Amino acid sequence: GAELDRGVLAFSVDGIVAATWGPVIQLINLRDGKIQTSLERSPQYITSITFDPDGKRIWTSGADNAVHVWERQSGKLLRTVAFGYPGWKENRVVFRKGKPVLMGLGPLSVDEIPLED
Repeated sequence: GAELDRGVLAFSVDGIVAATWGPVIQLINLRDGKIQTSLERSPQYITSITFDPDGKRIWTSGADNAVHVWERQSGKLLRTVAFGYPGWKENRVVFRKGKPVLMGLGPLSVDEIPLED
């Protein structure tokens, strides 16, 4: 199986898959340790990986000031949304009532931007 010597950034809602970082983002099945799929990642620092509630997509965000949406099964990049807030120290995608929201930590506040699903 796959070595889990990478940083684990997220777990699927069902707890069966871990998203890890290394040279690429890998989705690892925790039952058998096998890599399910790999996502090409931005050369920029990634601050968050989030599985959507139905487990079909993965949302990443980071220092490139963009949100990337990936298909979980194939690892295909579905879309990229630039958010243009370079002043944020950290950002992450969360889900509120099943809808994606980008949260950013600025110098004096926490901002939230609704994202299209």
